[in-house]
Amino acid sequence: MKRLVIEDYFMKDGVLKKTLAYFEYRREQLVMAKRVYSAFEKGGLLIVEAQTGTGKTLAYLIPAILSGKKTVISTGTKNLQEQIFKKDIPFLQKELGLNFRASCMKGSANYICYKKFKYFMKQGSFEFKREFRYFGKVVDWLETTDSGDIEELTDIPEKLSFIRQITSSSEQCTGQKCPNFKECFITRMRERSLAADIIIINHHLFFADLAVKEKSAMFVVPHYQAVIFDEAHQLEDTASSYFGVSTSNYKVDELSRDIKFAMSAQSIADKRLTDILSELVQRGTEFFNQFSGFARFDKVTFKLKDLLRANRQPVFHALEKLLTSLDILISHIQVMNDKKDDMLNCLHRAKECKDELMFVMDMSDDNYVYWCEVRRRGSFVKATPIDVSGILEEALFNKQERIVLTSATLAADNGFEYIKERLGITRHGAQGEDAVVDDNRCAQDELILPSPFDFSNRALCYLPRVKCEPNAPGFARESAGHILELITACRGRTFALFTSNRNMNEVYGLIKDKIPFRTFIQGEKPKSTILKEFIKDKSSVLFATMSFWEGVDVQGDALVCVIIDKLPFASPGDPLVEAKINLIKHAGGNPFFDFQLPQAVITLKQGLGRLIRKTDDYGILCILDKRLVTKGYGRKFKASIPNARTTSDIRQVTEFLTKIQSQCEKAL
Repeated sequence: MKRLVIEDYFMKDGVLKKTLAYFEYRREQLVMAKRVYSAFEKGGLLIVEAQTGTGKTLAYLIPAILSGKKTVISTGTKNLQEQIFKKDIPFLQKELGLNFRASCMKGSANYICYKKFKYFMKQGSFEFKREFRYFGKVVDWLETTDSGDIEELTDIPEKLSFIRQITSSSEQCTGQKCPNFKECFITRMRERSLAADIIIINHHLFFADLAVKEKSAMFVVPHYQAVIFDEAHQLEDTASSYFGVSTSNYKVDELSRDIKFAMSAQSIADKRLTDILSELVQRGTEFFNQFSGFARFDKVTFKLKDLLRANRQPVFHALEKLLTSLDILISHIQVMNDKKDDMLNCLHRAKECKDELMFVMDMSDDNYVYWCEVRRRGSFVKATPIDVSGILEEALFNKQERIVLTSATLAADNGFEYIKERLGITRHGAQGEDAVVDDNRCAQDELILPSPFDFSNRALCYLPRVKCEPNAPGFARESAGHILELITACRGRTFALFTSNRNMNEVYGLIKDKIPFRTFIQGEKPKSTILKEFIKDKSSVLFATMSFWEGVDVQGDALVCVIIDKLPFASPGDPLVEAKINLIKHAGGNPFFDFQLPQAVITLKQGLGRLIRKTDDYGILCILDKRLVTKGYGRKFKASIPNARTTSDIRQVTEFLTKIQSQCEKAL
């Protein structure tokens, strides 16, 4: 029997065309598939910007499967991870008859832990009484689920406080020594992944695994021969979080709770230990309240040195008390007799918590930025590496033989220099089909593929005449007027995307009662639930921030308008952004053009990419930031906008929609 090759699948009369009635031949997809297969066969690094509609998922999945290499596919969002595992993989196995095994891996916090669940059933408590009614749904679901993945719980609100008490944690897991090890959802997940040819994970888990491997001989993800990063534009931010240090009031509270759990499980009656834990929680609250008390809004980040400048003495006084409590706890557990695995695990975590606090509060390593984040009831203190390029070059790009980076948005100024600089991809081999190994390092290949969509006829870019500067007090009110006008013209069917929660909430409050269509606002329900209801309604409006800028796929006429309030420059007041700016300055670079501008261009491309998702999609792209027109750097952003006609006249928006909708009706 003939062994099928890449062309056999992607050509005009190939396997995909014969299998899929709706398949459209795209030269870009074939080119990408051939280059991915070449990277897998010869070894090397391939960077591909493949626009929405290219079909990039199949363009890397089929070559990976045909190569026979055990491959990890890492995504930036859980949405894409779910799509690949539940839609694309079954299609390739069942419809195309490809013989391979696949598994999906997520971080431990996504899965119910039987041991913690049983403990919560006996002794758990609800932070809010209203949450009790949702727990019954979890109990019923647990009797039927095969995966234990809480993502399946689509009919309960996000961020219920008790979820943290019943889901797994790498810190708390005792592995094979756990009495629930065989039935454990994570055990099952890992067994499937060991046997799999294709493992679908997300960037968070990938870097958690990489961080573990850097510190020890252990691993989270089974050994693989190749890795494909989809949504690769997110790699730098994800890597930064995993190669840093973070601790919080949650960690202290969970440590105390888990020690009590271990005491209960081992029938330990130790009043002294109970008193120590009570003292620890109190000292933890006193210390972390120093940060929440410094916060001025619901969610805020600020530099640790700013807090210490104002309250150095009380902060370090509270820190000393907390460290003393941890020392007392550590000493007490160390001298306990017959310590079981749960208690030994808690001892290790207590030592780790102390080390993390000391490292962050010492602030002595200039390679890190030290900062705080207050999020609802949580206060986090963090040390984050300012530049991860060196870490990634050494831990990833110099060690992995086959790597593919792809996204709809990787290029800035029609090249990959920005992303390569940020990620530490400094090897310079030949490019294109003739790429060769250079200096004993794997070759690099780069590819920018054009969009297969007809933006010139299917999309209109609306840039209204906005008077207010984006930071002016009246900007939200003026934006609200333009947004309401567009929503009316588009008969709903709109994503209004914002760069901040504050602007989103202000604009939503100004016009929600004036919108004659169903409205959603980010956070009121789980993201997946909002998307399903938005698509089903066909005339609804969504107000959202950055989490809806990417990884969201709404096809057809449920979405015909995407509005972006501001050019998405990262806030220079953000501690990590400020540290990166200063590092570039000290190196003699220009932070705005070397970092802030290309990063914002890539982010804008992501937001605009929500609109046209397939050939017969159409609609309006709107940007409300006047800097696109008034600033010289606006042309960089304009170059990233798809090739659509531009107008500042709302009447032309209505005319465009009327004309194209008429064409669609005639086509039916």
